Amino acid sequence: MTNSNVLTERKARTRRMVQTAFLAALVFVMQILSYIVPIRVGIFSLSFVLIPIVVGGALLGPAVGAFLGAVFGLVTVIGCISGLDSGGVILLAANPILCVLLCLLKGTVAGWFSGLTFRAMDRALTKKKPASAATNYVSSLFSAAVCPVTNTLIFCVAMLTIFNEQLVAWAGGKPILVYMLTGLIGINFLLELGLNVVVCPVLIAALRGTRFFRK
Repeated sequence: MTNSNVLTERKARTRRMVQTAFLAALVFVMQILSYIVPIRVGIFSLSFVLIPIVVGGALLGPAVGAFLGAVFGLVTVIGCISGLDSGGVILLAANPILCVLLCLLKGTVAGWFSGLTFRAMDRALTKKKPASAATNYVSSLFSAAVCPVTNTLIFCVAMLTIFNEQLVAWAGGKPILVYMLTGLIGINFLLELGLNVVVCPVLIAALRGTRFFRK
């Protein structure tokens, strides 16, 4: 490998680290702000924290998506310990180790799956024809949907199994399935899913055209 190639590789590696650090900082700040200054639509709160995770997974790959998801999970753990996340405080008291593992796992897997989905869709759509704005949009759309769905699905499975006793207490006598759909998941999930699938494809396309993220 020539000195020129080594220098180019080092620049690419440094650039990738800076991009990842920038997105990680966004995830950290956005999640902290969601605790301190929640954004509400009527009685429902909105979270934008999954957007940079989806963007990172799409533009920088599944590994970066997983890392950003882990950062999200870490901030969630901080929220549980500090008392900023009221529901998390209860789960932390019930089983500290499993609560921490759940926070880290659901974010990491959601980020990884999101990036993996974008890569798989992009390869499938460009197998017989060159990449275009349309193929990038479709890949981004699926990636944006997978992230919140995976995050919520892992949380629900954990509540049904590991934290079932707490789930029953929260349901307050209501059928568990009804409570999960209307209370635990509810309108918030649908709003966040809609927000992701609307914002992420546009944002990914826009950032791909910038000097900072252009390959």
